[in-house]
Amino acid sequence: MTALSKLISDLRDINAGASRGLTPDLKVLDREIGKLTAWLGDNGEAKPPKDMIAQAVHDFVRTEKLTTMRQARMVCFGCVEEVLSGKSRLIEDTSLFPRLLAEVNDYTENPRAFRRLYRGLFFAYFGYDPEAASSAGKENWGRLRTFLRGYATYTVAPGIQPNWIVALQANLDVLGDDPGTAYGKLLLDEGLEKFDEVRKPLEINETSWLVRRIIAGHIDAATREGDYAFVAHLPILLEILERYPLSRDECLASLLSRYGRLKNLSLHDGLRDFSVAHWGNPWLSMNDARWRRVSDDVRKMVSGWLKLALIRQFFNLLSADGANDKRRLKFWVRYHEKIDDMYFALGSAARAHRGKDFIDIRKKMQGRQLDLYGPGSQENNAFIMMIGNLCVVEFGMTGNACYIFRRDQLPFALAGEIAGDHTALKHESHIQRLRHNDTLAESWEDKFQRTLAALLRGNQEFLVTSLATKRPGFAERQAAFVGSPAGVTNPPSSSVSRRENATTLTPRPLHPELVQLCQTGKIAMEDNRAKGGNIWILTEHADRYMSSRLLHWGFSYKAGKGWWKK
Repeated sequence: MTALSKLISDLRDINAGASRGLTPDLKVLDREIGKLTAWLGDNGEAKPPKDMIAQAVHDFVRTEKLTTMRQARMVCFGCVEEVLSGKSRLIEDTSLFPRLLAEVNDYTENPRAFRRLYRGLFFAYFGYDPEAASSAGKENWGRLRTFLRGYATYTVAPGIQPNWIVALQANLDVLGDDPGTAYGKLLLDEGLEKFDEVRKPLEINETSWLVRRIIAGHIDAATREGDYAFVAHLPILLEILERYPLSRDECLASLLSRYGRLKNLSLHDGLRDFSVAHWGNPWLSMNDARWRRVSDDVRKMVSGWLKLALIRQFFNLLSADGANDKRRLKFWVRYHEKIDDMYFALGSAARAHRGKDFIDIRKKMQGRQLDLYGPGSQENNAFIMMIGNLCVVEFGMTGNACYIFRRDQLPFALAGEIAGDHTALKHESHIQRLRHNDTLAESWEDKFQRTLAALLRGNQEFLVTSLATKRPGFAERQAAFVGSPAGVTNPPSSSVSRRENATTLTPRPLHPELVQLCQTGKIAMEDNRAKGGNIWILTEHADRYMSSRLLHWGFSYKAGKGWWKK
């Protein structure tokens, strides 16, 4: 039974029931009308088989005529297919394609026939990529857009309209010059589902250039939003790029560049993970082709995010104490922007682990993962950091020292397999071997910082700024310190007035290491000895290393003011 005869039968049943005083079931009627509408709308409009299309196109090329309605419909669908000699397409022929449109124009007086040909040309228009086309193909593609837009209303015939005709009449912007911009803001406000409501009845494939342009328009609209709104849109934007890979590279570059212009820049885990997953490690030259789409500053931003994530994951996941190993984590996090390269030597346990976290960290380590052998335990792993002219090796298992080598004189190769013993990562050619043990004089963090500062002396860009905090009482004198080339400020006017009659003295030069430490940590210093006063170092005692050195040089601490010495 056809859809039409089924509808007639149901109508008879409904009428018979009504004559007996029964309430008709309108749901049945609605369902059958829907089936009939679909049948009327789509009957005979599906794309024909490719072999039949090829024959119809060849016949048109030979005669330059559309002799039957059947042939005309096949040629309209097939005008973008590679069925001619040399895998060329009819749309790329400067004389035959305009001739095809002229032949189709003859059917405009019969809307029901015309819309079947229009459907084929509509399908071809969205299936042909103008960005990959020859100049002739692109010109004819533009001519086809003008034709489709100009004759869209000719597809409406009396009676019930097919779903795709209804969708077309309501969304003529898909045939506009810039559908990406036209729909981009709409999608930003109402979501991608809104465009799917347009795309599906029109049977526009997800691989169409239109989808690519609309996604780009969606991203562009988001990047024009304010900082807060833009960041709020990021999760769904990344989901869209995951779903539509053809738009990914261009749109990801737009998102990263916009994020890099935020006034209050902060780490974004989702953007970092998505970027690294699709473009690779940003500091590796092997990934330059993708990362060149963004500025060096943006690339450095994501590099810093990735290094920070790897440091955290190593000490939380791959070290013996796991999440409890907070001291080493906090210490090395301070250096994450100074580490210009890092490698991870994984023991057999970490390499074989199938847990989600282990799989994730191995993906992030791609290009910088080594196989560790001879580490003393299959659970052991090594974290190898390049900081300036140094190579620093930390191990995951407790009881292992930290080894420091000269970067240009490494006794091992950072490729393939690497030994975790005295033949490589613990080689006797190390320049420092540091234990993670506190002493009465200083913590191991102070010792590490002091050692790194000494080894990196002359490489100021790699020194880590002191973490000591300044109390409000220091603010005025710290402000006076800014711009002081020697790291020593003149005494406040009140100090001068109190000693204006004092005998001028010639003090001994300040200790060079003291001056350098103050300059490196941006700590203000006042030298009032020439007026009979004291040397003042305007910092608290939170920086253990600085405090230990000041005590060693004979300084005393006064709460709220800082360290002083005659």
